Amino acid sequence: MIDSAGALPLAPSFDVIGILALEPSVLRAAFGSAVSSALVPAPPLRRVLLPVDCLQSLEPGPAEAILGVASLLSDRIGVQVEERRLEHLTSSTVADLFARLQGREIWATHSAWIAENRHSLAADVQARLDRAEQLAGASAEEAAADARAWAAYRREHEAVITDGTALLLPVMSGLPPLRDASEGALRTFREQALRWNAPSSLTGSAQAVVPVRHERSGLTYGVGLLGGRGHDSSLLAAVCSAFEDAGKPPVAPA
Repeated sequence: MIDSAGALPLAPSFDVIGILALEPSVLRAAFGSAVSSALVPAPPLRRVLLPVDCLQSLEPGPAEAILGVASLLSDRIGVQVEERRLEHLTSSTVADLFARLQGREIWATHSAWIAENRHSLAADVQARLDRAEQLAGASAEEAAADARAWAAYRREHEAVITDGTALLLPVMSGLPPLRDASEGALRTFREQALRWNAPSSLTGSAQAVVPVRHERSGLTYGVGLLGGRGHDSSLLAAVCSAFEDAGKPPVAPA
């Protein structure tokens, strides 16, 4: 994990530093420059979990892109692909838990600034900050219940994502909304995106996202490879080995 010291926080428990690159080799070089030389290497990736129940809820394009990545990982680096039912890690309940925890931290970190600048923000941002303020005013019992649920979720995740294991997930349920999308469409998109991104945020786990071109439609989708805490180096090694010469971006054979 890259040290976030010096970065402007949003919700400190969930903030991470990420690297964007066009090619895996650039990503590897940037990561090597950004992390401590004392970082302990993680066990190599040996198994990827394919959440069959999650795939059923996706549009065909993203689902087929994930299947294509699983095939590439198996063919190129010999990982075992195992089908699992993992809705308990990616449910709307999990997304709601993350939203509550993050909202309280956002308010604790930025309440003074928000109070002075709230009306300069877009309406949907204002609505989310209003909810953050409401969440910050929750009872001690409600906050404690969420803290217990958070700890329980991390234990569940650790039981599934063991050393040498990663989970394939979408990062969005489909294509991003258009600039003129309705308020309702934007809200639906955000809620669905939270479902897929909450697992990494709640657990502080390493995640590599690969842009994959869906061969049949020609569209590009992001496929996430979610490991455990501290598994950054093993995910990076797997991505470089599997996708470095697979094309820009790699093609999902679907």
